Amino acid sequence: MLSEVSTLLGREQDLQAIVTLLQRDDCRLLTIVGLGGVGKTSLARQLSHELADTFRNGVFFIPLVKITNPDDIVHMIIQALSLQIQQNSTPPFDQLTEFLSDRQSLLVFDNFEQLLDGVHIPGELLASTSSLKMLITSREVLNLADEWVYRLEGIAFPEDGYDGGHFPAVQLFAQQASRIRNDFDLVQHLPAVVDICRLVRGNPLAIELAASWSNVLAPSEIAAEIQASVAFLEGRARDIPERHRSVRSVFRHSWQLLSENEQVIFRRLSIFSGDFDRHAARTIAGASLVQLTALVDKSLVQLGVNGRYEIHELLRQFGYERLEASDETGMIHDQFVDYYLNFLRVREANLKGYGQVDALDEIEAEFENIRKAWQWAVEDEQYALLGNAVESLHFYCDMRNRYREAHQLITDALNHIDRTAHPLLASRFEARRVRLYLFNTVVYPLDPISTIQQCISVAAQHGDRAEFAFAKSVLITALFLKNADENGLDASIDVVALIDETITLFEQLNDQFYLAEVIGWKGILSYVLTIPFRDNIQSGDAIHQSYEIRRAIGDVNGIAWSLTTSLNKYYRIQGDYLQGRRVLEDGLQAMRQIRSKKGTNLCNGILAAYMALNGELEEAHTLAEQTYILSQNTNDRVAQLACLAVLSFLACIMHNDYETGRRHFEQMRQLYNTTLHAYLGIATLWGYCLPMVGMGEHDKVRYHYDALVHDRYSPEKTTLTDYFISSSVVCLIIEAIILTRERHLEQAVELLGLIDQQPSEITNWLQHWELARSTRDELQQTLDEAAFEAAWNHGAQRSFEETVLGLIGSASTETDVLTEREQEILELLAEGFTNREIGERLFISTGTVKVHTRNIYEKLGVNSRDEAVARAHQLDIL
Repeated sequence: MLSEVSTLLGREQDLQAIVTLLQRDDCRLLTIVGLGGVGKTSLARQLSHELADTFRNGVFFIPLVKITNPDDIVHMIIQALSLQIQQNSTPPFDQLTEFLSDRQSLLVFDNFEQLLDGVHIPGELLASTSSLKMLITSREVLNLADEWVYRLEGIAFPEDGYDGGHFPAVQLFAQQASRIRNDFDLVQHLPAVVDICRLVRGNPLAIELAASWSNVLAPSEIAAEIQASVAFLEGRARDIPERHRSVRSVFRHSWQLLSENEQVIFRRLSIFSGDFDRHAARTIAGASLVQLTALVDKSLVQLGVNGRYEIHELLRQFGYERLEASDETGMIHDQFVDYYLNFLRVREANLKGYGQVDALDEIEAEFENIRKAWQWAVEDEQYALLGNAVESLHFYCDMRNRYREAHQLITDALNHIDRTAHPLLASRFEARRVRLYLFNTVVYPLDPISTIQQCISVAAQHGDRAEFAFAKSVLITALFLKNADENGLDASIDVVALIDETITLFEQLNDQFYLAEVIGWKGILSYVLTIPFRDNIQSGDAIHQSYEIRRAIGDVNGIAWSLTTSLNKYYRIQGDYLQGRRVLEDGLQAMRQIRSKKGTNLCNGILAAYMALNGELEEAHTLAEQTYILSQNTNDRVAQLACLAVLSFLACIMHNDYETGRRHFEQMRQLYNTTLHAYLGIATLWGYCLPMVGMGEHDKVRYHYDALVHDRYSPEKTTLTDYFISSSVVCLIIEAIILTRERHLEQAVELLGLIDQQPSEITNWLQHWELARSTRDELQQTLDEAAFEAAWNHGAQRSFEETVLGLIGSASTETDVLTEREQEILELLAEGFTNREIGERLFISTGTVKVHTRNIYEKLGVNSRDEAVARAHQLDIL
């Protein structure tokens, strides 16, 4: 409720004192303690701005006024940092401490007083980090060992006499009164204003509330009204909470001056969390525009520049107590729940088509109210409303990357619902929880494949064709994102038939939104199963069809991801890098339109790779470096992998700095081992192979050729894939360098001739790499001109695909390359996990683990775990 400028009147000394304390090395936790309404929040916000440049890794403001459960503190920190919690066995708090361990950041917690049972959280964060600092506002001291306390009193007011017009408290009253009465004369009313400021001891909130009655009362009358209850300001009544002992009399005074109708409206409005719009106020609380305006005039409700209304949290608590004491609590609760869950339901169509961005923004503005409504609906078992709202909830959270909140809300519903009494509804919740899990964001305690198959069965039993089709689409997604291994897609499921059946279902339902999604998967499947390289017409048709459907229905989110992933990769595979870059840039614009940080970072990471391949090295480095920092701040590990791959590549190409390239690889390997998106394994290898060839480690590089160029879905190993950087071209240039060192000169020249035939958009970088240039120079100087030209021309006529596949075959003769699943199991073996424990972690049987282990032994030429680990270290694959 307090205006930022007004409540900072007279705070210059406080600001400087707090900044000075936070600059001390031994002050890592500083608590600003003061009464309600004293201006702690405004001061903390201003400090956040002023200290922004002091902390290298940022200042983050974390408002706690909307939560009452200490368990939510960690969630609020994660949300403020825009972190993406990874799906693994590590608790979110441990992931948070790891992220903050060595970061120089300032966390600013506002309104901690209602969460004192969670006071151990900041203490444990400090103990687990080295450079982190905290600034906390609270009405009570936290009593932590490392806590420094700064007590914030009211703004300065004259202690005696009436000549005090220059004091901040008096200026604040005059400023607020002048906004209400244009003819307010401070000189005329100065004695009374000074009295008011003294009575409230310079409390900014109390001053503003007092000044709000200037349109109906003279300052002397206001002072008299406050005087009637001023004794309470100094009271010690045990039945009144500590946080209310300073300004409750002001609230009560304001309340008593309201008309009966205004009291009713105000207490109803107190049900909102955060801000709210006029339509919600009218529908839930029965508040007319005139009534809202009257409450705004009296400073009980604030109108923001965005046209939304808000009640200061202290006033809201005061009003909510009166709502609970009335006989209309149940009615207002029901109206609140009904309004916001139907608010979600009616936006489902827009979320899936035209109006999508507006619908996302509307839900985002109301999300705190929606969260409260959902929780009350769960407690009250209003399952029909929840069932109708869950589709919009899960899609909003998917599109705006709020997976943890959606997962928690849906899990709460599942924990309350009687699955025997409501099997279809429980299945509806579960299917959407699985879908959220599949996009790499939350911990899911069950096997997604078997769980979604159960959902399919329940939908079929109840004859719900729409839910049946949806669950099948989730199964398709699960098969591609979570269940594809070294042997291709799950052989026990006919994926082709599953996709065709699901497409037919959505066509019959005329559901274009999900139809586009499943057709998109069909395009990927066609690419996987089609053998000819760069000749996949069926895949291209399906991918383009999916994209066109999304365009036709206005699905901006779907368009963004189609452009960024499917179409972009399709054109790269076709060798049309110019078109691939164009669609990626279009995807970047779409990501910005829907305000997807995750998507924007990924687009920029891939775009940096396009630039690097095309020889735009400086531009690529700048973009990759900036994007890497942004993705670090949001804990977006997929984008970090993409950027590190480019940075490693550029370190080698631009500066021959193979040590830096290797360090980037180590960072990538650590990230790769902790992210769900295994398809980025190719990207992690870029930081390995280039540094290794630069340092002469030839055998280790050749071992990874297969992993660099093969698509993980291809069981026959007869197709090639092209990810961020043209893997096959890089393998060829690396092999040419190695062959030159091994004195197989004509073979090396042939590879250079073959590379020269590839699109310039993926080979321009070679002219900037000293090692590539010196290799060509050496070959030209060593071979005579005729021999060089003959070998070059012969290489230019060779089959690109056959050459690369042959290169892989010869490189793998001595030691077969481990598959991704075998690599994963090898790493767990090295950590000492048993076969049973490995099976539990990977959702596979112990027998399957044993089969993979035997394959590992055979490929590495060993007979035991210890020998396998030792051999893996020799090959540098652990």
